[in-house]
Amino acid sequence: MDVPFRELSFEGVPHRTNVRLQPTTDCLVYLSDPPFLVVTLNEIEIASLERVQFGLKQFDMVLVLKDFTKSPLHINSIPTSLLDDVKQWLEYVSPSLRLRIFVKISAVRWISRWLKVPSTSTGTRS
Repeated sequence: MDVPFRELSFEGVPHRTNVRLQPTTDCLVYLSDPPFLVVTLNEIEIASLERVQFGLKQFDMVLVLKDFTKSPLHINSIPTSLLDDVKQWLEYVSPSLRLRIFVKISAVRWISRWLKVPSTSTGTRS
């Protein structure tokens, strides 16, 4: 059974409304109201923290999945005051998952980059 790190919970917009996301050892979850969100961390290749700049009140997190047939998951409008908590959680889980973490001052155009990824028979990275 996986228990959320309540002290590391953060607000963000994974769909259309602002929700409180709960990180755990194995997942990132939101289970209060539909649409629910459950992202298993071993499915993630890259965690990109974007629009991280002094003076901005919010940043975005993009989770790039190992399965290239699925689009990256965007969680927008995370308060900058929670940046250290989000990074602490990602750094805590990353060694066992070999998760790559990037912090960028601008947003990456993941859709245009996704079109350049060569497809394989399984749709995953080899």
